[in-house]
Amino acid sequence: MTYTVKQIAELFQVDRSTVVSWIRSAELAAVNIARRKDGVPRYWITQEALDGFKLRRCAVDGPPPPRIRRSRKKLPDGWVDYFAK
Repeated sequence: MTYTVKQIAELFQVDRSTVVSWIRSAELAAVNIARRKDGVPRYWITQEALDGFKLRRCAVDGPPPPRIRRSRKKLPDGWVDYFAK
């Protein structure tokens, strides 16, 4: 089965330009079926390309990334930290 840009936009509830930007950035694989190369592109998206796109964009359940704790820089002797609590 193949889909058009309009069908994908309706499926994800986004604008057509968003779908085209996904195609141009190679996030979503599509075939340009326009007759002329210099004309307006017409894309077909296959079911396999759509399934792969969904898998890459889905959230993965798991632990949150570890927090990076940074130590405060120590001021040289004689300096006053006005913002210290």
